[in-house]
Amino acid sequence: MNTKRKMAATMAALSLLAAVAVGCSGKQETAATGNAQQAPDGAPAGAQPGTPLKMTMSNVYFTTEAPKSDSEFMKKFEELTNTKMEITWIPNPAIADKMTAMIAGNELPQVFFVVDKSPVVVNAIRSGMFWEIGPLLKQYPNLSKMPELSLQNTSIDGKLYAIPKLRELTRDGIVFRKDWLDNVGLKEPQTLDDLLKVLKAFTENDPDKNGKNDTYAFASKGPVPTGFKHFMMYYGGSNEWEVKDGKFTPDFMTPTYMEVMKLYRQMYQDKWFNQDFAVLSDSTTLINKGKAGVYFNVLDDVSSRFTELQKSNPSAVLDVIGPIEGKNGKRIQAGSGYNGMYLFPKTSIKTEADLKQVLARLDKFADPAVQNLLAWGIEGKHYKLDNGKPVRLDDKVWNDEIWAPYNQLRFDRGELATKGEESAIIKKYKQLQSDDVKYAVSRPIDPYNSDTMNSQGKQLTKLIDDARVKFIMGQLDEAGFNKVVEQWLKEGGSKVIEEYNAEYAKAGKK
Repeated sequence: MNTKRKMAATMAALSLLAAVAVGCSGKQETAATGNAQQAPDGAPAGAQPGTPLKMTMSNVYFTTEAPKSDSEFMKKFEELTNTKMEITWIPNPAIADKMTAMIAGNELPQVFFVVDKSPVVVNAIRSGMFWEIGPLLKQYPNLSKMPELSLQNTSIDGKLYAIPKLRELTRDGIVFRKDWLDNVGLKEPQTLDDLLKVLKAFTENDPDKNGKNDTYAFASKGPVPTGFKHFMMYYGGSNEWEVKDGKFTPDFMTPTYMEVMKLYRQMYQDKWFNQDFAVLSDSTTLINKGKAGVYFNVLDDVSSRFTELQKSNPSAVLDVIGPIEGKNGKRIQAGSGYNGMYLFPKTSIKTEADLKQVLARLDKFADPAVQNLLAWGIEGKHYKLDNGKPVRLDDKVWNDEIWAPYNQLRFDRGELATKGEESAIIKKYKQLQSDDVKYAVSRPIDPYNSDTMNSQGKQLTKLIDDARVKFIMGQLDEAGFNKVVEQWLKEGGSKVIEEYNAEYAKAGKK
């Protein structure tokens, strides 16, 4: 794929969001609430809202407890969106299994959250279980301004069924214990060699100064070891697939992948990360317990996923960095432009008129007043106005009561929220995510589908996942891993590659 052309398309798609013109409550509000027109019930514009719409939804949460339905935030959220929400909150480690079970049982809410275009989801869409919504989106002021790239990446067979939960294209980076870095006498890593020195010191040099050899450099979970995709970028590899001369190749068939696996096997042997990584489902646990010092994931997690660390160790200091200088310069894995999506089941939304009503209320989720509610919380409790600009009163209170529990309700990226004063760490990661787009390495298969991957993807993925874990743990050598790759090709992988190649050629991307 022409990288410059791909990045140009990506940047053009991103720019669409800046043009959003939306409505909200129609009444005068403070600077951190917004001021615009409310969309009507079941229609895109004009009429006054009626009675609150009872709306059922499933969603994911990352906190230790499910978000409360009767909180001050939810009451305000329902007021602004003219809804009465009934949300089934599902803990992140259980989301995939629960989603599959809900589809199998056909017991679905009106707004059904799914993580991605998994085989189960694609097959359910193709079976006719969900409404196609693409032709309707132009009727709604916020939904009509969704970025084309994100919509394209959620499409199935060229049709749109989902509202993507928008995310920055480049969110990845490193969250680390700054106090640990100071304790071992090192500076913020700028290169791959610097990073490896930090990881070694966090493992061996008693970074928490308790006199015990009881820390890991980083916490890892399975089946894809935490940070593996980061190191693929540092070592010059591809973003899951690479395309050359119109032909796709999965990353695990490249020399770089084997090089990174060997690095992980050595780090596992040296106990730089937890020995139970293959069965651990949450890589934040050890960090929150003060037993690991580096987190390879999205930078914005720093403001929402480490509240337990601050409770148990108030003196802990977290910081963030973006891409480092690797073997081919600075490179960062680009996302799909979304992180989960909402589908609309026909079993719980019976008619197109009902669908339009649900879409109209969902459209309000991105109104300026709602964006401000998530960005700043309740005036007088979470923020104050200083010269007309909101200033947070206590970052921790806002995070615990607003952002950490409820940010999963949003599908926008918050561009319409009032600009104000934020903590230094939030400013830093937002700036990094904006700046890092120029280093992005896209995942070239995102817009395409493979019928074989949809029907056999779970089994095929498990083959590679299991082999990678065994290789890292020293239970499989290079020849053994290559035999598994041959098995992957024979059991459907060759067909997957063939189908992606055909879709790529059909789209005229050669």
